[in-house]
Amino acid sequence: MEILYLDNHLLVAVKPAGILAQGDNTGDPDFLSDAKNYLKVRFNKPGNVFVGLVHRLDRPVSGVVVFARTSKAAGRLSAQFRERTVVKEYLAMAEGRITEKMILRHYLKKDRFRTRVVRPSVRGAREAISECSPILVVGKWSLVHILLKTGRSHQIRAQLAEVKHPVVGDTRYGAASWGETGGMALHCWRMSLLHPVTKQRMQWVSPPPRLWPREVNDFLSSRPNYLS
Repeated sequence: MEILYLDNHLLVAVKPAGILAQGDNTGDPDFLSDAKNYLKVRFNKPGNVFVGLVHRLDRPVSGVVVFARTSKAAGRLSAQFRERTVVKEYLAMAEGRITEKMILRHYLKKDRFRTRVVRPSVRGAREAISECSPILVVGKWSLVHILLKTGRSHQIRAQLAEVKHPVVGDTRYGAASWGETGGMALHCWRMSLLHPVTKQRMQWVSPPPRLWPREVNDFLSSRPNYLS
């Protein structure tokens, strides 16, 4: 595992695209089990290892994931996510040219397979707000920075598709396929929250995967403080 931070209360790691956040009925490998196995081996722990999953990334999405190592930490971190005090920032490659900042405000409702934009009056509709800022145009794609104001299921994917700029590789929301990566060009770039015990504000950053266009990685590596 690519570990960004580890102490007695937290484990912060980078999830690869194509890996489940948590196990399901497919029996496919999942990141939560990877985290438990990592701690079990590193600290030579017998029996079960407690790891709390307090938020999720979709299977095709990569980036920063925070795990709790105690039940107390899990409860406190979950409260921060519910109260929207966690700062979540993403990088995405979107189809088409995006040259101006957009405030994306929609009402979303999730069904079995995807999240749909609906009228506010639809039962179960939940407001979703994101800030989408252009960074770089690479051919027919745009690199954008997205700051989540709410945390709905498939929020970024549904909102970008609604404005005709689906995430590159997100075939579920109308984008063309993207090679054979098993993922899409959506990455949890930075996350900031309060440590569940010390209350100190902490922040972790993970650059996008190397399989993204070379121009993106060159641009970001030459400007290490670009989004700081």
